[in-house]
Amino acid sequence: MNTASEHTPSVKGKSGLKRKLIVSMLLVGALPLAIGLVMAFFQGTKEIREVSGTSFEALATETARKIDLILSDELAHTSQITTDVHIIHALEIRRDQLADFGDEALKTLIAEDTEAWENEESEFVQSLTHNDLVTILRRYYGGTYVDPGHPIPVVTRSATRGLFLTDVEGRLIATLTTTVPYAHSHESWWRGAFKNGVGQPYIGNVGFNTQLEVYTFTLSLPIMDSLRYQVVGVLHRIYDAKEFFASHIDTIRFGETGHVMLIDGNGTVLSCPILPTGTRLSDPQIIPLVTPMHNGWTPAPSDGHGGVRSSIIGFAPLPTTSRITQASTGKGWHMFVWQSSDELFAPIEHLFTWVSAVNSTVGHAWLYCRRSYCDAHSSTSTSREAYWSWGMARTYLYQDRRRN
Repeated sequence: MNTASEHTPSVKGKSGLKRKLIVSMLLVGALPLAIGLVMAFFQGTKEIREVSGTSFEALATETARKIDLILSDELAHTSQITTDVHIIHALEIRRDQLADFGDEALKTLIAEDTEAWENEESEFVQSLTHNDLVTILRRYYGGTYVDPGHPIPVVTRSATRGLFLTDVEGRLIATLTTTVPYAHSHESWWRGAFKNGVGQPYIGNVGFNTQLEVYTFTLSLPIMDSLRYQVVGVLHRIYDAKEFFASHIDTIRFGETGHVMLIDGNGTVLSCPILPTGTRLSDPQIIPLVTPMHNGWTPAPSDGHGGVRSSIIGFAPLPTTSRITQASTGKGWHMFVWQSSDELFAPIEHLFTWVSAVNSTVGHAWLYCRRSYCDAHSSTSTSREAYWSWGMARTYLYQDRRRN
């Protein structure tokens, strides 16, 4: 009887050892698989980040060049007005007339004319909206005055909200619309373009025009005298920012959320298919990240569109335009390329979820099979032990009887 009981622990020990071996084999196979899966996920995320960032940078650079060429072309077309000999001659005459006025007399004259303009005195308004200079402005505005075969694009004409001339003292002398003030010498754009009589181009940042009730940006150009020595007047053009840029920017889309947008150095939107013109990027922290004067891409703590998830952003400055805007306002203009992180990383996250689900299913199936096998093996071993013990007992009992 003692011999039967001595063999029972040995059988149980073998069963426990088998279980440990099975668990060890499972861990040896599952642990590297889990580690490899996690490493593949992070490596795949890194590769997507780098590839997407490079692509966003390239798209931002190309779009910035395109918009820069459009603005440079607009600057060249508008500059033709400043070299018109009839306009220059008329402004020189006004400059010479004002030379006879003292400071007080000039202030009084400007105040009286401003009052007449604001009161919409018919004769005075007609003198500024229906004169020879206005006729010249309308011809340039139509685009056929210089080159009849190449008129100004319809978008440029429709986006123009104001086009007018001022003299050397900032007084209005010719305008296509009446929704502009009369005196402008105190305006930053006028002082920037006049530049103490030396003159330089001035491009203003986007801002809300209360008279036009729309967000606009402006282009101001000095008009030099016949000798190209000093400024005799300033040409000012007002553009509806959204209408001017929308046809060139809003059409560039990729995926469901991917798009490009144009912002200034303050993070104010000039054109975006999602954000309204005039709004600022929702997260001030990303403004310095996306407005350097070089091309690139960067991981950002948010998307600038109101989302709080980190994102990838490509950026590029407008080369020629930014040189003018920096001299004018101290800020450049920049292209901004973005796509939702949920959409951007969806493939790798979907793959990770799918593989994890498959591995989990296989793991559960393996554990189930192992448990079933162990239970069946345990039952078989128990039956064998019982049968073996019963046989040994009969043998010892028979031998004992024979001795007696």
